Amino acid sequence: MVKLLARSFGLAGLFLAGLGSPAARAQEKEPGVQWDYTVSMQMQGFTMPATTTRFCAPKSGLQSPPKGDKDDKRCKVTDVKHDGPKMTWKMECTGKDAMTGEGEIVQGKDKFDGKMTMHSKQGDMEMAMSGKKLGGECDAGEVKRQLAAMKKQSDDAQAQAAANQAELCAKATEELQVELFAGPAALCKDKAQVAKLCSEAVARPGYSTLRRRGPQLAAAAKLCAFDVEKTRVKLCKVSADEVKAGGKTPPAEPLQFLPANCPVEAQALAKQECAGRSYTGMPRPWRGFCVELAQKGLSEGGDASPAAGDDEEPKPKEKAIDKAKKSILKGLFGG
Repeated sequence: MVKLLARSFGLAGLFLAGLGSPAARAQEKEPGVQWDYTVSMQMQGFTMPATTTRFCAPKSGLQSPPKGDKDDKRCKVTDVKHDGPKMTWKMECTGKDAMTGEGEIVQGKDKFDGKMTMHSKQGDMEMAMSGKKLGGECDAGEVKRQLAAMKKQSDDAQAQAAANQAELCAKATEELQVELFAGPAALCKDKAQVAKLCSEAVARPGYSTLRRRGPQLAAAAKLCAFDVEKTRVKLCKVSADEVKAGGKTPPAEPLQFLPANCPVEAQALAKQECAGRSYTGMPRPWRGFCVELAQKGLSEGGDASPAAGDDEEPKPKEKAIDKAKKSILKGLFGG
């Protein structure tokens, strides 16, 4: 309740934000006179101490009701009416601690009195407002200029923050930084960028990049609703077909993709292009492919067959990988 009171208090705390002539004259110097403005508030028996603020009011009098402080953009004033010295209005605040309310002010020559009532789920809040003319020349436009400057500063900061985020998300799209797009706290939510990232994730270069990053491939699959294994199988078939179509000079990209992602397809190609050949006897584009498979076998001990006492029968894919390693090692290194 205290926070709600504080927020409502802010609606009246900068009452002078709604004083004076229309916004079109906000940048002009405007003849004014010094006033004291006092506001107090209570809710369900809880009363906040009254506060008094000195401000410069236009000599022409009060033209519009309070508009709230610069940080509370959720409150909107509507239905402003003037009836002689009396001014009435309605107010609605949305979002957290939503409220509706109405207010009125009666202006005299040297004073004004008013009240504003705000309605919320926690109950009604009553604000009493009064003003006393002190005299003394001043510039009533100064406050409006200050508020306009603060608003511009705030708008500029928001625009810069939006630009920075747009740049960050554009870079994240290009670099497939899935963590910035996935999850309830995702920073990047632009539909076009998400669509581009998802398109890259199921293409060969993007899939390879995400696979090397481990968990990011699963995160991309969840974000983009694709099946990792089905995508791998599809890319392996396409890559193997492209390599076969290239003959002795296959394209580099699919040839590089196969050893890391497609053991069955890589085995079939290794039998044809690697087994039984010396390094110098291989066509140049195939050397890297054959050596990479051989190094994979060496780095894993060369023999991927089950250890003695291992009760689990190797899966067909594991058998194929093991057979391919042995075949390549034998051809390259005379094993």
